[in-house]
Amino acid sequence: MQKNKTLPLPFLPLPFKEPTYKTIGHRGAGLLAPENTLKSFNIAKKLGLTWVEFDIQPCETGEWILMHDDTLDRSSNGKGLIAETPFEILKKLKTGKEFSPNSFHEPIPLLSEALELLARLELHPNIEIKSPVILPGKLAGGPTGNSAGNSAGSSAGSSAGSSTKSLASYSTENSMTTNSLSTGKSLENLIEVIKKHWPSSAPPPLISSFDKEMLFEIKDRAPQFPIGYIIENLQKDTLDILKKGNFFSLHCDYQQLSEETLEALLLEPFPLLLYTVNDPRLAQDYFQKGVWAIFSDTPNFIAQSHLKV
Repeated sequence: MQKNKTLPLPFLPLPFKEPTYKTIGHRGAGLLAPENTLKSFNIAKKLGLTWVEFDIQPCETGEWILMHDDTLDRSSNGKGLIAETPFEILKKLKTGKEFSPNSFHEPIPLLSEALELLARLELHPNIEIKSPVILPGKLAGGPTGNSAGNSAGSSAGSSAGSSTKSLASYSTENSMTTNSLSTGKSLENLIEVIKKHWPSSAPPPLISSFDKEMLFEIKDRAPQFPIGYIIENLQKDTLDILKKGNFFSLHCDYQQLSEETLEALLLEPFPLLLYTVNDPRLAQDYFQKGVWAIFSDTPNFIAQSHLKV
């Protein structure tokens, strides 16, 4: 069977380097540190990783912060929707509840802080954009309304509500707003933050999301950024979406892939990344078949097994 290879991208100043151990730390260092924190990046570096993945979303006042859920409850000592919380409050909170229920030590980082640290550590970022919620009461400048969160691929602690929709499900022509920002303005701000705080001499961060419309818009506004399309289940139009958007990679839930589908995807001309693989033996099997990289909560175990091969 033909193996997928690392593909240099013609628009990058430098080709991507394959992740060490073919492993990307999930939300930083996986289960070894509080998720999506600067501490998790430092631990990932000590493990010998060269890539980390983390989640971002804008808060009420427009700053992009690192957080997986659309609510603060699961992983911090705060409560409520991030979309309804200004950064002045967020910067006073501590996160790490999911790591150690009785202690909160780590601040919630800004994307700018994360990028600057990763550049110093020489860790390559995969930035996953969570689909921010649009609060119905804030549409077209209306009063604030109450709603539950809706975030693709969210974990426990984040609930979905019928009254909210993903950021990209609305067009800017309808003057819909989220977190006091229009879709276009929010993404434009994101692009500027990345450009300002990530070295221009380094390959750009890999930007990923479940939200294909958001990815299309980012690619249109900043074609220099490689794009990773995240899916849970392969659909009939998945490959067409990658080609239409000139995306870099496909990120799949390994538990939803049959052996036949995996083999077919490995013949396609783009890197295949699988989440979230924590079994070292399974990881090695995927590497041998040609999977470009995996996301893992146990990068220490994957690294140890990789060194033994």
